Amino acid sequence: MGANAYAQSVANDVVEPVRLSLVRGEGAAMCPGPQVLEQRVAANLGRNPFALDAPYALEGVVRHTDEGWFAVLSLRGRRGEALGERTLEARGESCDAITRAIVLAIGLTIDPRAPQHTATLPTDVPVEHESAAPMVPPALSAAAPPGSSAVPVGTAAPPPKCPASRPAARSMENSGRPSPKRPQVRVMPEIDVAAGVLPSTAVGAGLSAVARPDAHVSGGLGMLWLSERSAEQGSFGFGLTAGTLQACYWLDVTPRVDAGSCVIAQAGAMHATAYADEPLDPGQKLWLAAGGGERVALQLTNAVFLDVGVDLLVPVVRRDFRVVGVNPHRVFLPAAVAGVGHVGMAVNFP
Repeated sequence: MGANAYAQSVANDVVEPVRLSLVRGEGAAMCPGPQVLEQRVAANLGRNPFALDAPYALEGVVRHTDEGWFAVLSLRGRRGEALGERTLEARGESCDAITRAIVLAIGLTIDPRAPQHTATLPTDVPVEHESAAPMVPPALSAAAPPGSSAVPVGTAAPPPKCPASRPAARSMENSGRPSPKRPQVRVMPEIDVAAGVLPSTAVGAGLSAVARPDAHVSGGLGMLWLSERSAEQGSFGFGLTAGTLQACYWLDVTPRVDAGSCVIAQAGAMHATAYADEPLDPGQKLWLAAGGGERVALQLTNAVFLDVGVDLLVPVVRRDFRVVGVNPHRVFLPAAVAGVGHVGMAVNFP
């Protein structure tokens, strides 16, 4: 089956830009590396579809055994999730046949509609077996060129000593967005700045753990600590320690940027201290607040995100701190609407 027939059998999805990595295993040390493969694929497509910061990653492993040449190509999304896999086989003393098979398979994965130069295909290497059955995702379903054979995921196991295939992956609904992502847990230390919670703008720290069961919904717990701020010309001090419960809805803005809207509930204790010759501790008062916020998550690597957000909180319980006795007066009352901004580095655990 020629390259045109294979191109017609796949969906018209374009997956680019991509970043390519290749591991040369046993017996394949003399095979071309990723730079050579990129040059050949670019020549076939008539453009360079590769970039170091691309949202999609093509990972390859090639090796040689007594049974022949074997290569496994895996496509991964911007969060590292598996989107599809393809196994290629070829015979011959050199790695020319398997290299040509890899070049064609990469090109058809990136753009099934683009014409492929059949001159890159091996023509004199016997085919052990061949299958035109599509695999997941459609963009990886391009069959191997003559001189090689393709084993669709979930049909036949590779021959002995061939690299073990990974489990079948979800299909891609389109080239711009992968299908719903597998569950993730994200842990994020953060720096917080709050206005309206304490007598003056306070800087603090936080830690949150967020579970994201699919591409659009997340829920999590967090802790917030705000440094003590003074009032009444330094006669009193107020600080806050609180726990946060949040639920968010996310949208993909670009392949590397997500935007989310969240609802928030917060409960904790406001620490009040009176300073004199001997410091007094009036104790801790209940803090309850609810509100909403906006989040932006920027993917830096497959597992690390920069998270920036702003929350607006309405205190459910507003404690009015007053001096009683001689010259009674108000010392501090939290604002009716408070704002908390944060920036953090989130580590993703898929």
